[in-house]
Amino acid sequence: MELDPGASVSEIRKQYRKLSLLWHPDKVEEAEKNTSEAHFIDISKAYKVLTDEDARKNWEEFGHPDGKQSLSLGIALPSWLVSEGSSSVVLLIYGLIFAQLDLITIAMEFRFKVLLFDPKSPDPAEVKLEKLIKEAMEEKGGGDKYEKPKRYTQQIPWSGRVSLLLYSHLLRVPVDNSFMEEERTFVVEKCAKLMNGLLQIALARFHATTIFTIIEVGQFIYQGLYFKEHPLLQLPGIKKEHIRHFAAKKVQNMKDLLSLDDEKRNTLMRFLSDPERDLAISVARQYPLIVIDQADFAVLGDPAITPGSIVTLTIVLRRVNTMETTETGTLAESILPNKDTPVEEMAPRAWWKPEQVGPVAHTPLFPKEVPEKWWIFLCDLRVNKFVCPPGRVNDLNTHKTIRFQFQAPPKEGKLSLHLFVKSESCLACDINAHEVKLVVEPPSAIPNEQEEDDISDPDEDTIAGQLAAARSMSSGQAPAAKSQPKSNGNNANNKKEAVQDDDSSDSDSD
Repeated sequence: MELDPGASVSEIRKQYRKLSLLWHPDKVEEAEKNTSEAHFIDISKAYKVLTDEDARKNWEEFGHPDGKQSLSLGIALPSWLVSEGSSSVVLLIYGLIFAQLDLITIAMEFRFKVLLFDPKSPDPAEVKLEKLIKEAMEEKGGGDKYEKPKRYTQQIPWSGRVSLLLYSHLLRVPVDNSFMEEERTFVVEKCAKLMNGLLQIALARFHATTIFTIIEVGQFIYQGLYFKEHPLLQLPGIKKEHIRHFAAKKVQNMKDLLSLDDEKRNTLMRFLSDPERDLAISVARQYPLIVIDQADFAVLGDPAITPGSIVTLTIVLRRVNTMETTETGTLAESILPNKDTPVEEMAPRAWWKPEQVGPVAHTPLFPKEVPEKWWIFLCDLRVNKFVCPPGRVNDLNTHKTIRFQFQAPPKEGKLSLHLFVKSESCLACDINAHEVKLVVEPPSAIPNEQEEDDISDPDEDTIAGQLAAARSMSSGQAPAAKSQPKSNGNNANNKKEAVQDDDSSDSDSD
């Protein structure tokens, strides 16, 4: 109506009359009647709103004569998308979109799990040990022996050099330079000594996880393999590209390989020539296979294990040389533990024989010969602790008996313990988590010992005791009140003769 917002009612009426003369349908020509009619209707509505006190107040506050209105929003969609005939197409498009989103989500989650739990990726503890090895080579690398860097970094010259030499050994990178080969030999030998020192420190603190990690890292250093590599890479001629053939047949270690018959094994190793295959099989048969023939708990002198008693664990280990195969090439039955065989028959005592020396491990990439050494651990996996100090075996040629002693738990019941047998230098030859049961019975399980009252005095049963008694009687001293054994007349006569001889000797001396 072309008025100011604060116009009065009289001004509104005056303006309405003025506009009615201009836009009333009866006042315009026939050609403009339709346009003027619509405009005149709007003028009439505005006039009614502005002249009504409530409607005008609602208009000024809410912008609508009827008061506050609800807000509605809409999305403009194509007509074909909401039409009745295109419902199946729309559902198909939605299905494809959500399917792609699900696949992307699953792929991202799988990638995260692979990065977090992939067994081929180095364990964090192994990475820390690797850094510790590099830092320990500081003096050889040219750094100041008094310098103590806070953190290992590749930017330090000696650290980068040791890292390069260590990785070249673990990744089996050939070195043509004789000086670099000498440096790498030095680093590898020092790494083995360092792992031995770390193992001694961890053994003193009984850290089970740390001890197992150190032993496993030492195995990779001795074999020249990177962490979590396949155990069959220890064999000559076997490379990483060949592992997929073994994985397809679920062959994970030497035992699985030698369990196959000749035809299947030759087919599986068809990528090698006949001499290379024979060499690989010969080396595989040299790798030790350890079995536990016996693992018994006992208390010396007691028929049962009671709370707080000193328990002796007797373990019989048998090294089954995998060359003991049948004519068909399968593993012999002797690799299976025989619990019925007595320990005395399996390991006859020969104390006069010199101490045996264990076989040499197959470590072709290590600079020196490494004898086979085995660590035996008795663990309680509930608390991740060792029950007793671990033991080491250096001469496991055929079989070996090891004994551990520890105190039984203070409460009776059944306790599940686990034995671990780990090699210092060979991969996939360990025994992990062999379960043994410790049964602790109440003290009433041990019968009470009967007391023997009819025990004679050992002094009176001897001639010296009788002479001492005679001397005490001759000197006027009363003999000690002890139970006298029954004696015949001859014994009494002998005693009298002994007394007479004693008196005569006394008189002669006088």
